[in-house]
Amino acid sequence: MCSILGQINFGKNQTNNEELKKLNSLLKHRGPDDEGYFNDEYVSLAFNRLSIIDLQTGNQPIKTYNIVSIFNGEIYNFKELKKELIDKGYKFKTNSDSEVIPVAYKAWGTQFLKKLRGMFAICIYDLDKKKIFLVRDQVGIKPLYYFLINDGIIFASEIKSLINHSKFKKKINYNAITSYLSHRYTVNNKSLFFKNLKQVNEGSFIEISIKNQKISEHEYYNLTVKTESTDRGENYYLELIEDKLQQSVNRHLISDVPISVFLSGGLDSSLLSSMTSKKLEYEINT
Repeated sequence: MCSILGQINFGKNQTNNEELKKLNSLLKHRGPDDEGYFNDEYVSLAFNRLSIIDLQTGNQPIKTYNIVSIFNGEIYNFKELKKELIDKGYKFKTNSDSEVIPVAYKAWGTQFLKKLRGMFAICIYDLDKKKIFLVRDQVGIKPLYYFLINDGIIFASEIKSLINHSKFKKKINYNAITSYLSHRYTVNNKSLFFKNLKQVNEGSFIEISIKNQKISEHEYYNLTVKTESTDRGENYYLELIEDKLQQSVNRHLISDVPISVFLSGGLDSSLLSSMTSKKLEYEINT
C-alpha cells in the first residue's frame, strides 16, 4: 500500500523530526519494505514503502529538477507518460512510476494531474516556488487526511498517525458518529469522527504556499456522464464493456512482483480472475 506523512510549516524549523519518525512507525504496516525521509527548514516528509515496481531504485522521497515528491498508489500509465517526457528532453534515474510524478509536474505544472491514470495520494514539494501540493486520485481510492495548525498543515495516509501528533486535539465529531450508527457510513465525505480532521476530496488537490502562508483547494477532475439518444444494440455495449474492462485489467498487471487476486467466488472476482489469468505467463494465486 505504502504510506505518506508530512508536516509543512510557514515558519522555519518548527517540526519535531523525532516525533515524525515515531508517527511514521505507526504506518509501517502499509510499507514494510523500506522507508525514506526528507527535511528542510519548512517541510518534513516521511514514507513507508511496499515494493511493487522497480524494487532496487524505486524508494521515496524522489528528488529531481528541484522537486521532491512522495506518493502512495500506482500510476498505471506511467510508461506512456515517461516516453512522452523523454521525447520532450527530460531525464530519468529510475524505472519507477513514482519518478514520473515530479518530472510530469515540472513539464506541465498541476495540469499533469489530468493525464494520470491510477490510484494515488501524492505530495509534491516545489523547492523553487516554495509550494506544496497534496493530491488525491479522481475517485478517492487512496486516503489522504490532514489537520491544520496555526502555522501550517500536517497530513498522512491514515488517521492513526495524525491523532497521535502532539498538536492534535482529540474532540469527537458526534454528527459523524450519529450518521454512522444510523446508516453505517457518514452521509458527508468530509464528515470524520474527529473534529478538525479533514481529508483531501477525490479529484482535488490542496495547494500550500509557504511564501504567502495560504492554503487553497482546487478541483482537477469532475465525472461527467454522456448520454446518447441512439441505442446501438446489446452486442455493441457488451463488446464495449468487455474492451474497457480488459484495458483496465491490463493496466493493473504492471508489476515487478507476482500478482494475485482476491477471489470470493462471485461473478465480479471470477471475471477479473479469468481476464487476469489469460494475460499472465504464470499460474495466478488467489
